[in-house]
Amino acid sequence: MKEDEIKALSDQELLDKLQKTKSNKIISAGFIGLLIGISLYSIWKNGVTFFSFCPLLFAGILVSKHNKTGKALEDELKHRNIS
Repeated sequence: MKEDEIKALSDQELLDKLQKTKSNKIISAGFIGLLIGISLYSIWKNGVTFFSFCPLLFAGILVSKHNKTGKALEDELKHRNIS
């Protein structure tokens, strides 16, 4: 989500979006754990190969995406003095 879109949201919409972001973090954490498990299983079965690390690449992309969105929402809430 872009910063302009976040700034255009009302206070209640920001709080709702933050709540959705928090619940999405739980789902993402489970998915990241699954990707790490797949990577470890691949390393155990086939040894260290390029394809062993592909799931870790996707996990990294997922983490960076959620960090940017969550950080932008929290910054906007702080800017508006909303708890």
